[in-house]
Amino acid sequence: MLASGSRLILENDVRKAQHPLRVLLITRYFAPSQAVGAVRPAKLVNALRSRGHHVTVVTATSGDSAAGAPLPGVLRVRPRRSLRDVLVGAKGLFARGKSPGTSARNPTRSNQRRTQRSRLRSIALSFAWLPDDQQGFILPATVKAVDVATENQFDLILTSAPPFSTHVCGIATRILTGLPWVAEFRDPWIVDGDATAVVNPIASAINRSLEKWCLQLSDQVVAVTARTSELLSTKRSVLGKSDAWCFLNGIDSRPSAVLGQRVAGPIRVIHAGNLYGGRDPRPFLYSIASLRRKGMLPNEGVVIDFVGEVDGIDGKSLRDLVRELQLETLVHLHGRASHEVSLRLQAQADVLLLLAQRQPIQVPNKLYEYLGAEKPILAFVDADGESADMLRSAEGHFIVSDASDDTDTVVQLALASPLRGWRPRNPERLAEWSTEVQFQRYVDALVDRFGDATRGRPARA
Repeated sequence: MLASGSRLILENDVRKAQHPLRVLLITRYFAPSQAVGAVRPAKLVNALRSRGHHVTVVTATSGDSAAGAPLPGVLRVRPRRSLRDVLVGAKGLFARGKSPGTSARNPTRSNQRRTQRSRLRSIALSFAWLPDDQQGFILPATVKAVDVATENQFDLILTSAPPFSTHVCGIATRILTGLPWVAEFRDPWIVDGDATAVVNPIASAINRSLEKWCLQLSDQVVAVTARTSELLSTKRSVLGKSDAWCFLNGIDSRPSAVLGQRVAGPIRVIHAGNLYGGRDPRPFLYSIASLRRKGMLPNEGVVIDFVGEVDGIDGKSLRDLVRELQLETLVHLHGRASHEVSLRLQAQADVLLLLAQRQPIQVPNKLYEYLGAEKPILAFVDADGESADMLRSAEGHFIVSDASDDTDTVVQLALASPLRGWRPRNPERLAEWSTEVQFQRYVDALVDRFGDATRGRPARA
């Protein structure tokens, strides 16, 4: 199916740079890291290099290629201890100063001291997450980036975040080298006035200023979802800057063999990925328990596998919940697995479970993997969120949100769909979303914007 993406590329206008681009990419995570933040930078590097452009990567990821040899064009730095690391090591300081019997002699003073310690802890933790817990990456990465930019001619700097400490590197490198700068946002920095984990007013103000400097100093901003692009474009317009570009993370090509006849037996449901943030499996598990009580599960049976860090949700044990719902024979928690194992399990599944609640303008990278597997997706998402929009556009998938009237019915239909010969309904849309097409357009945009005779000089206004 995704092979048709090649045809779309061939239909595009052919753009030729006057010279190969020379890009300095700064990213906290890169190959061979299994972190989600390493996936998109690797795709971009591959897309640029496949078209003859040159990329030098500054990263903190340790390790070499699978063969044990240093990866070409990858400069690795060692992050320093962040403020968070220092505070974690000194956490006992917050509990000191309490003498035995103080509360008995003067409970008011004891309460005041506890309040002061709590306030101090709040302030310290606010600055420890300014802009995130990767502050130790900023100085060594900036020094390395400026050094290599001084010794080589680059057409642009490109930073990919989060963590947003990477964009702080971009701010410093942009100022010190004068090179054009492209800031890529895989997630938004600040949404609806929420300054991420920063709660102290002073720290929050600094965090907002850092985001504003990033949007002001960057020559171009790139987003990975339409809603993030709209958010960034609105903020940039106030600063008199151009709109953000949007290029999706992309669906990787997958073997067509996954579309073969399903293996007889229970309906196999898999959730691949860790549970964190708003990703909540409880509505799905409650529905499975309800359908089981009503005798409405498929006659073939159901097997549900959670692969990833899923032991708890909101501080509660997921294993205990499975036991309370009497689903031990249906639901299995497997822990972490390699990316290759995860993809293989997705290919063997009948239904793919997506949990992306409370992420209205973000799209989990897992959704692209699921779409590439070409299996029915049962998605618990925000009703008006980006993930729901994509699934509706792809057509044929099963969406549950807070606005859903009957979760059990949607879950039942999803479980039955493999038995009814489910197939992707909109292959043209999936081809449009392929990694090949999205990153071809990304590279074309970079060439059009920066591939002129201004090598080594600031970008055009």
